[in-house]
Amino acid sequence: MKKLIGPVLRRDTGYAFDTADAESGLAGGETYRRIEDAYYARRAMMFSTGLAGDDVIVSDTIDDFNALVERFGKTLAAV
Repeated sequence: MKKLIGPVLRRDTGYAFDTADAESGLAGGETYRRIEDAYYARRAMMFSTGLAGDDVIVSDTIDDFNALVERFGKTLAAV
């Protein structure tokens, strides 16, 4: 099962990152007031997923994340 982790982005109320996987689909992350907190949570998620390295894909740009969601979208929706 692939887990996609998106970049930290500025939102209306702070900073957040999105994730996507087969179980929950595309999900918006918790919003953090400080950018450092959002990056810390993102790194923690990268290492605490319990998945093998090949099953976690981390995107550093929103364009890459959107392309991966579109590429794996059929796979994510099928499971």
